[in-house]
Amino acid sequence: MACLDVKVLDSKAYISRDYANGGSLAGREIQSINGVPTTHIISTMLAAESEDGDGQASRQRNIGGHFGLDLITLLGLRAPYTLVLAGDGTKNVEQVRVAGLRHEDLKRMSKMLFPQDQPKKDFAELKFLDNGQIAQLTYSSFGTSSEEGQKFMKRAFEGIQSKGSKALILDLRGNGGGEDELGKLLFSYLVDTPFKYYDDLIINGMNFSFSKYTDNHADLSVPAGVAERRADGRVHVIGHPNLGLQQPSKPTFTGPVYILIDGGCFLTTAEFLTEVHSHHRAIFIGEESAGGYYGNTSGSVVRITLPNTKLGVFIPLMTYYMSVGDKREHEAARGIIPDIPVKYTIADLEAGVDRDFGLALDLARKSR
Repeated sequence: MACLDVKVLDSKAYISRDYANGGSLAGREIQSINGVPTTHIISTMLAAESEDGDGQASRQRNIGGHFGLDLITLLGLRAPYTLVLAGDGTKNVEQVRVAGLRHEDLKRMSKMLFPQDQPKKDFAELKFLDNGQIAQLTYSSFGTSSEEGQKFMKRAFEGIQSKGSKALILDLRGNGGGEDELGKLLFSYLVDTPFKYYDDLIINGMNFSFSKYTDNHADLSVPAGVAERRADGRVHVIGHPNLGLQQPSKPTFTGPVYILIDGGCFLTTAEFLTEVHSHHRAIFIGEESAGGYYGNTSGSVVRITLPNTKLGVFIPLMTYYMSVGDKREHEAARGIIPDIPVKYTIADLEAGVDRDFGLALDLARKSR
């Protein structure tokens, strides 16, 4: 928002980054903006935010990421902004006025002032703690190529075996997904018996009539050999590497696993978490992940422009069904609920406190 970044925690808005006031406003709670109560602002934003399952953590995370844009498009509020702030250690409130910044200037200042906020260059990283007794494997994305991801995983688990690590901390926070196959491959290193990962992949048809409304009038016909229409009348994908009975990968890690999760875990990551949870293979620490337990609708996604309103709509064409049975029918649209939930304050975030990792490390040390 203007010259500030905002985090939404427990339906309250806090200034997480202050670019134009020497950082003096960071950590303050925003009570109103241009006379509009923040409770109304956040409820309006949440109502318009797309959902990924029924979890709230991902939606609050998302609106914090584009808070400034939503102020303009959803609330009609524009800079300069008059903020009523609390949270300076007293019961007093303060009114401040902040100007706007161009998006390009905000990005430049973010890189210069807060390099720790920038996306990680490596999609994955392996570290060892306590003389190798604990392995720490971080995946910021599964978006690399399958071949590169396979090579990294093989090296990583061979390294874990050679170090004799007794426990594994797997950090998937903020991992928005990527290559389907890499989620299944990671799971295959954590189990020592054959397993099923996907039950089915369904496409709604062999051809889609709305192709004329896509930006480039793309041919939306399903290529030959990718899927087949069966007796049930549905179009089933064939040949996907995650279908059918899967085999464990060697060297298999059979020790305790502690997985750090949050509302930024989407798509491939959500699928992986579902299978791990279904097999009772880890302890989950953090906040509820995004995604639905039984699968999702994603795969190939096309953008169409509605002919009258000219609104753009993104339509996923494939439904993924995870192989988990009916273990959670009562909460099918929820993500993974952590075994050990962790809540952060704005003071924690400002100080760079990592409670999730601290808890995982303590448990890993006790497990040895």
